[in-house]
Amino acid sequence: MENKFFKECFDTNPNFKIHHTIETNEKHTNPAHLHYDEYYVLTYFKRGRGNIRIEGVYYEINEGDIVLINPDELHLCTVEDRIYHERIAVYIKSTLFKTFGTDAMEFLNVFNKDNFKIISSNLSCKYGLYEYFEKALSIVKKQSEKSDICTACILTELIYTLGEINIPENKKTASISENPIIKAVLKYLNENFKNNITLESLSENFFISKYHLSRLFKETVGTSIIDYLVYKRLLNFNILVREGMNIEKAAFLSGFRNYSNFYKLYNKHMGISPLAYKLSLKNN
Repeated sequence: MENKFFKECFDTNPNFKIHHTIETNEKHTNPAHLHYDEYYVLTYFKRGRGNIRIEGVYYEINEGDIVLINPDELHLCTVEDRIYHERIAVYIKSTLFKTFGTDAMEFLNVFNKDNFKIISSNLSCKYGLYEYFEKALSIVKKQSEKSDICTACILTELIYTLGEINIPENKKTASISENPIIKAVLKYLNENFKNNITLESLSENFFISKYHLSRLFKETVGTSIIDYLVYKRLLNFNILVREGMNIEKAAFLSGFRNYSNFYKLYNKHMGISPLAYKLSLKNN
């Protein structure tokens, strides 16, 4: 099977962006990695299947499903090898709704509904959700001020329609039996990541060998415990900096006790320096 990859990105509007991706790979040579977005993200899986882990919880994705992700939620998406994949991803900032003079959270609370991370293809068809993605992509390609306005209206209507869906109709839930130990460890890490946490301390707290715990965590969450902790701390740093806190204080309050180590980790995982990130916020 010939490897093919196509991606078109429409990123010029400060309130939203749309990415359209097509890929057909014998085997994915670039492994998926844990990451986050500073947008509300909706992804329509037009073709193909795979899985996604959101904050450590595993979901299967089938053709026609739609995935909802909050800003700053750690997630890792893997698509299945040897089949055709096509997806349309919509990235939305809360500022989109200021255009219409309304409270953003009246719309965006849909991202916080229980059992609503994955919307089934049946619901997508019933409510015509996929049509919003197709239409938004078609219009945004024209790349004009007029098309931006029309696209903003379509995306707003999409979010509104999602909010009207009755939760019991959605049958998509976490599709893997969650290991109770890993579930408890994730809860502990999410609540205590700012503190000093080691594999040894986790092993003692949860009465499990650190080697067994490490293996179970990697299998379930998709990354190591140490990397998960680092990502949670880096994300918290970004949030504090976006709120106006200075770099050194934000690093310390996010659980980094050694600034030199923090600086190296930030560059490694984020691809830029902490100062460059802070300056980018001013430019945006």
